[in-house]
Amino acid sequence: MNDIFSRISKLYPGLKKAEKRIADLILADADFFLRGSITEIAETAGVSASSLTRFSRLLEVEGFRELKLSIAQAKSAQSPYYHQSVQALNEIEIAEGRLEYLYLQQIVAALNSTFTRLDAEALVDAIRAIRSARRIRTFGVAVSGLIAAETAMRLMRLGLEATHVADPHFMRIASSLVGPEDVAICISHTGRSQEVLEAADMARQQGAAVIGLTAPH
Repeated sequence: MNDIFSRISKLYPGLKKAEKRIADLILADADFFLRGSITEIAETAGVSASSLTRFSRLLEVEGFRELKLSIAQAKSAQSPYYHQSVQALNEIEIAEGRLEYLYLQQIVAALNSTFTRLDAEALVDAIRAIRSARRIRTFGVAVSGLIAAETAMRLMRLGLEATHVADPHFMRIASSLVGPEDVAICISHTGRSQEVLEAADMARQQGAAVIGLTAPH
């Protein structure tokens, strides 16, 4: 395996004292490392913030944020093992709460992975646009369509005028009817759903704010 944990373990014997403290913290409590700020982590590990940056580069990642992303990805990659373990549980282990623990660990890994990928500035811009929107249209097909429908439902429960559009024909119509005071939320896991891309283009042409939800990069 070439994940971040494997790289840390491989380099560990040759690390300096400060670097080993960082490595120990990651290996002992990766969840804390993912949640904490660079200042909190530096204080806990007893190192400087610049030491965290240097440690990141030692592991061949660009910086602290990218180090968090690598850790989250490695944890997410472990989730199939949680699933496999569930299949092997016996009735006693289930009764003792092992089932809930394994499933919750999988959910936590997914949430941590998402958290490290968030762009705070883009998130604030999206929130500002949604809060000031006259109306919101969400677009998505297949599984992404289910997410788009849930997004519209959650926005409606916040008192916002939101509607989900799933049919490709109505996507073209709905995206042509939005304006500068509106927001189009376009969701595609692959980033290649043609109907959703066309809706995004049309909404942008009409002057609406367009928010895209897709996989990294």
